[in-house]
Amino acid sequence: MVFETTAFPDDGHRQARIRICMAVLRQVSPHRFSIAARAIAITRVLAGKPDNSSEIYNEIIALHHLLAALGIRNHCDEMRHDSRFGTPHAATPLPRHSLEIMADKALTHPPFSSEVIVAARDLMAVPTSEGCPDISALANEIATNQDFDFIDKSWPSSSMASKIFAILSSPPDTRTIDHGDDPDAAVILLWYILRLKSPHTAVHCQRVTRLAMALSAEGGLTTGQRDTLARAALLHDVGKITLPEALLSKAGNLTFEEREELRTHADTGRSIVKCIPGLCEEAEIVGRHHEKCDGSGYPQGLGCKDIDLLTRIVTVADVYDALSHARPYRAALPDASVFNILNTEMADQLDSSIVAALREIVVSDHAAPSASD
Repeated sequence: MVFETTAFPDDGHRQARIRICMAVLRQVSPHRFSIAARAIAITRVLAGKPDNSSEIYNEIIALHHLLAALGIRNHCDEMRHDSRFGTPHAATPLPRHSLEIMADKALTHPPFSSEVIVAARDLMAVPTSEGCPDISALANEIATNQDFDFIDKSWPSSSMASKIFAILSSPPDTRTIDHGDDPDAAVILLWYILRLKSPHTAVHCQRVTRLAMALSAEGGLTTGQRDTLARAALLHDVGKITLPEALLSKAGNLTFEEREELRTHADTGRSIVKCIPGLCEEAEIVGRHHEKCDGSGYPQGLGCKDIDLLTRIVTVADVYDALSHARPYRAALPDASVFNILNTEMADQLDSSIVAALREIVVSDHAAPSASD
């Protein structure tokens, strides 16, 4: 595989994408994480220092292992935009937050270049042991293949051998995601990875973000609180990255074991978002978005007094959107049926003031005259 630097321009975010891929990969497949971490570390040792050429290879390796771990063989088709809110039913669409707009842009301008995606997918066709490249063979290929002439091969030497031995026995820690002082870029990249795994889940997260933003306008939140809410809403289901697609798309009833596995996505999502410095509050919202006011939620069984306002907003928006849109196991419910469930069967589980505010928003949205009136 020949890497022409000009075909992979350095946009200044390549190392951040590598770290984010690796942080998610650690959660999805520790085995593949270990393999990829060693391969990346070897490349960096051989290159002497991170540069665009060597980091191209590392981004491809990181994305390749992540796609393989997620079971993705093809780059998914562009998602259909949901027109439930905004055109053509309402003259004035619900407020959109900058993060949700950024997620829209990521559909047509993905953070990974098409060349990187193609190269990462092509690696899947290479026969390997358990789908993972042999590290010693990889090191030998780097040393001998002319495609890697951009790497300084002033080795083997005792110092180089000791460095590689240390790398192989102790892979680097990539728990922390370096977002280059732009946490929103890391949030969008995590959302994009979720989109690769489960497009319908990613679209659901976008809709929940828009609903949460509309509710935040009613609640008089500060700008900082609104930003926190938007990030958490957009990533509230990011933990589903680690779940098998067969579970996410199952049309029938879940078994007890499957329900328990599905419930792990809240804690997993908290762990992933917590990797981004400065987003601890968002991580807690992600981890608690299935908690209920009556203590029947998960993973901690918290009561309403222990669930903060932003989490309660995300929970209501999440439940409403889940009920009002089709799922593999049931059809979408009309708004009247949804609010009947929220106000009766789930009355003790949700913040009633937020449910009431959401009903006003939805009613006013549908009552607004269309642009053609």
